[in-house]
Amino acid sequence: MNFQEVCGKLEKWAGKPLEPIILDEAEIFCFFLKGPYRHRFTPGDTGARKVQLDWDRAEAFVEQVKNQAEPDVHIFYMEGFESGVEVAVGQSDSKYDILCWAKTDGSNYDIYTYDLICELKKIEEKYGELEFLQATYDSLELGLSRLPEDYSEFIYDLCGFCPDLRAQMFHEEEDLIEYIRENHSVPLWWD
Repeated sequence: MNFQEVCGKLEKWAGKPLEPIILDEAEIFCFFLKGPYRHRFTPGDTGARKVQLDWDRAEAFVEQVKNQAEPDVHIFYMEGFESGVEVAVGQSDSKYDILCWAKTDGSNYDIYTYDLICELKKIEEKYGELEFLQATYDSLELGLSRLPEDYSEFIYDLCGFCPDLRAQMFHEEEDLIEYIRENHSVPLWWD
């Protein structure tokens, strides 16, 4: 399915129009304070779309459509609420644009979107392909293509740019290891 087909299907599932994901000049400047990534975006409509669905419908949609989408179509969860979650769809040759659409950063640790992209690319080189399952302004859920051989080293590498992983989310390493094993994913959060 191409981008337009996925958007059309999501709109039918939602029963309402999709909302544009918009970036303003200040957001672009902050996200890409460092590095050459800034040229990829201009202020305004990013072309990506989102809509809120209840959790069950959102999960059913993503499960049904994600594997049918063309490689340049990215489907992911954004903000979660008690009543549901935003499902987002964007088209790009880089999955890292998901972080831009979601405005993900760890600015309270002086980690901006570009920094985060650089760190995640290092993690991918060392541990294998990552999938962005959920992205918000201050959190990520990373799907892992394979489980790490050395969990302690993997967690140490993640905590290097996401200290809240151990400081606030998982106080015991064993709890985090169990989460990773069960879910084949790892949550990151910058509070």
